[in-house]
Amino acid sequence: GSVKNGAEKLSNVASIYTGDVYRANVKALLHFDGANGSTSINDDTGRIWTSSVATIDTSTYAFGGASVYFNGTGSYITTAYSTDFELETSDFTIELYLNPTSDIQGTILTNRDGGDRGWLLRREVGGGLGFYYIGSSGSSLVTASSAIPLNTWTHIAVTRLGTILRIFINGVLVSSLLNLVQSSPSLKALSIGSTRGDGSLYRYFKGNMDELRITKGVARYTQDFTPQAHPFMY
Repeated sequence: GSVKNGAEKLSNVASIYTGDVYRANVKALLHFDGANGSTSINDDTGRIWTSSVATIDTSTYAFGGASVYFNGTGSYITTAYSTDFELETSDFTIELYLNPTSDIQGTILTNRDGGDRGWLLRREVGGGLGFYYIGSSGSSLVTASSAIPLNTWTHIAVTRLGTILRIFINGVLVSSLLNLVQSSPSLKALSIGSTRGDGSLYRYFKGNMDELRITKGVARYTQDFTPQAHPFMY
């Protein structure tokens, strides 16, 4: 606004919202950047991750010049248990870019503890994408079998808002579930690239991942959207 000859003039009011509304809700933000072959995994939120054989790969990526590669036989990444990843009773958004190189059934992300607790996101044989609340009373949501093709970067987003669970592929809503029933929260570490169960590891993912962001308490997408044309920020 301005004042002239004792008269105050005001322009139209415009409201601008920044990412701060989400910042506190972002629990993991991994760009998987770094030197080729490195096992150092950085998280913009400051969370500590440990790599077992999973390595930074500069030969293919969605953004930023690098991604993380899983060999399908024993590579994975973990971070310690945190209530931040108890998504069994909370709204959330999980999003990343995926480039599978094998048609095996491979775990993308999970906190499964081997019993009837936790959740699981994985690529199914043939290319389907499944999100599961583990246990006999848990809910599951699976896409069409061709949703995640081989040797192609595909944007994935899984959200929960209230009692609605949704899966988006490349910004398009492809599957949803109403009146979901959750399992109990898991107390295990979060694992990327493999499933933990009864003290063992299995269902290793083979291929590359990039730009992983986990937001708790917020469903960032509730309808079709265009994936960001730059790496995920807060």
